[in-house]
Amino acid sequence: MQTHDYLALMRKVLDVTDYRISKDYNINQSLVSRYKLGRDTLSERHAFIFGRELGIDPQIIIAETKLENAKKKDRQDDVDFWQEQLDHYAGKSYDLPNGQKVTQVDGQFILC
Repeated sequence: MQTHDYLALMRKVLDVTDYRISKDYNINQSLVSRYKLGRDTLSERHAFIFGRELGIDPQIIIAETKLENAKKKDRQDDVDFWQEQLDHYAGKSYDLPNGQKVTQVDGQFILC
C-alpha cells in the first residue's frame, strides 16, 4: 500500500475526515493533502501513529512508504532493499479495529 492508501484506510476504519486526522494527530493540513495526492510519503512518526490506530506493525508501513519513495526517485538499490524487507512479512494479515482485515498478497497489503 502507498501513503494515500494508508490515509484512505485511516478515514475508512476510523470513520473520520482528513481534517479530523490532521487535528487529532497534529499533522499539518497541507501535509495531509500532499499524502492524499501522492506528493509526499508518510514520515516515520506518522507511520507509527497510523500503525497504532490501524493495528498494523509500523515497520511494515515504514518499509512500504520507503519503497514508494525509492520507486518515485528511481533508486533500484533502495527498491530492492525495501522490497526484501517487506518479503519478511509475506502472508501476514492484521485485524483492523473496524472488524476488517488487511493481508499481504504479492508483496502488497490489501483490505479484505
